[in-house]
Amino acid sequence: MKTDSVGREINSVAVGDYKSTNLDNIVEWGDVRLQRMLPPLTMGAIHLLLQDRRESKHILPRIAAAELASGLNVHWVDGAGRIDPGNLVPLLHWRGCRPKDGLRRLQISRAHTAHQLEAQIERLVAEGEGLSNLSRLFIIDDLAAMFNDPQVGRSQGRAMLNRALLNLRKLASRGACVVISSGRAGHAPLPKEHHIQLRNNCDVMVHLQSLQGRRSSGLSLTCVGQKVRHIWQPLPRNQASLSDFWQNDSSVNG
Repeated sequence: MKTDSVGREINSVAVGDYKSTNLDNIVEWGDVRLQRMLPPLTMGAIHLLLQDRRESKHILPRIAAAELASGLNVHWVDGAGRIDPGNLVPLLHWRGCRPKDGLRRLQISRAHTAHQLEAQIERLVAEGEGLSNLSRLFIIDDLAAMFNDPQVGRSQGRAMLNRALLNLRKLASRGACVVISSGRAGHAPLPKEHHIQLRNNCDVMVHLQSLQGRRSSGLSLTCVGQKVRHIWQPLPRNQASLSDFWQNDSSVNG
C-alpha cells in the first residue's frame, strides 16, 4: 500500500483497473466511458475533481444517478449553489429507476456561507458514525470556493478548509466514498495555499478542462500523476442508453 506525503495510506489503482479491486468497494462513475478512462471511485478514499470553472456539472450528476438507481443514498453538500435535481431525472430514467424513487434517496444540504458549509460537513461526520451500506457516497460540490469568500479572512478560510478536510477524512476512514469538486478559476481564483491543502488531503485527483471549438461540449480528463489525457463527451439528453456509442477517444501526452 502506498503512502502520501504525511505517511497516510492511500488507495493506488491504475486507470480502468477494476479487476484488482473489490467491486463491492467501488462507486460507479455513471458512464461506461468514464469507467474505462479513470481510476475507480473507491470507498475509504477522497477523490478530487479539479475543474477550471464548472466542468464537474457533467460528471457529478452521473455519479449520483448511478448510486441512486442502485437503491442507495447520496449525500450532496451544495457549496456551489447550483444543484438542480431535475438534471438527474433523465439519468435515472436511463437506468430504469423511477425518478421519484431515486430522488427520495438524495439528501441535499445547501451552504450559503463558509460557516454553514463547515457546520454541514461536521454534521455529516456526526451522522456518519452509524454509516450503513445504504449511505456510502458523499459529494461536496465546490468545497474550497466558499472558504475563499472575501468576508472570511485568508488565514481563517485556510483554517476552516483544513478542518473540513480533516472531517471528510474521518468520513472516508469509516468506509465512505468522498467526492469533492473544486474550481481553480472564477470570480475569486483560489489561493495557492488552498490548492496545496486540497492536493495533500485527497487520494485521487482528476483535472477537468472544457474543450474549445467543435468539441466545446466535451471535457479533457487527466488523472494527476499519470501521463494519459482522455477526451470525454456527454451523451445527448435523448440517448436511450448510457453505454451507447462508446468510443475509445484517449490520447497520451508525449
